[in-house]
Amino acid sequence: MTSALLRNRVFRCVGLIVFVAVMPVTLINCRGYLSCIRIQAITSIPATLAFEEDQVPKNFRLYYAGRENQPNAILALAPEYTVSEKEWGIVDLSKESLGAILERISDPRASDSYIKPRGQYIFAPDGKQIGIIYSRFSRIRYWLCGNLLDVF
Repeated sequence: MTSALLRNRVFRCVGLIVFVAVMPVTLINCRGYLSCIRIQAITSIPATLAFEEDQVPKNFRLYYAGRENQPNAILALAPEYTVSEKEWGIVDLSKESLGAILERISDPRASDSYIKPRGQYIFAPDGKQIGIIYSRFSRIRYWLCGNLLDVF
């Protein structure tokens, strides 16, 4: 066998080994899920008002991000979806009102770089609204991994 032919076979084998080793890592993203889809959200005044006027769908579950006494965001999510409980706490409206939580999010003393909170509607790939978020963060990315919503 010539050295060029042998070199071609070695490169093919090495390429196949690298492909087999790397491919599962590139497929598994978003905390180990195989299929994650980046989804869209639309910042709008009606989404902001949905929180400020307590018009969030009653069947949506509420979560907060940040410290409980100083949240950065509140998320209303359709019941068939979940979020990471390490990053999001469950809002208990029997302890305090939605208005009190929104006041803490809107407090300009809570952050060095204050940004007025805004609302965003969150949509699944099929166009169905799955959530609403009220946050002082201006750049938020959403990934849907099965029924888990990852918010960055």
